[in-house]
Amino acid sequence: MQNHVFFNPYLINPAMAGYENRPAVFLHYRNQWTGIEGAWATANLVFHTLYKETVPFAFSVSNDRRGLLSTNNVQIGSGFRANFDTEHYVSFGIGGGLAFHNIDMIGAGNGGFIDPSMAGIFDNSIRVVA
Repeated sequence: MQNHVFFNPYLINPAMAGYENRPAVFLHYRNQWTGIEGAWATANLVFHTLYKETVPFAFSVSNDRRGLLSTNNVQIGSGFRANFDTEHYVSFGIGGGLAFHNIDMIGAGNGGFIDPSMAGIFDNSIRVVA
């Protein structure tokens, strides 16, 4: 994701939503170490725009796969743009959403763990992303 920040700075700063003064859609895909099973793969879809010239809005969906681990993120963002004149402004933004973490123990080839004391460690989880 860090390489994509040059094209889409909204990925690290929600105040950058609508910075192009028009609707923008970004689709990113990166497959690291092609040909190696379980290699890291990232996909991201971002839409952002300005609403009524002072309110930025953004929506982002992403998926990261790394071996048995998978994370899906859904985020929205908004803020306020204080215009000083036609070319100068200050943007404030806030974003948040949910991240869904999954572990594919069946994909490990052993049908999962048998030890019940270890089962809770590998549960799928949901967390808030800010």
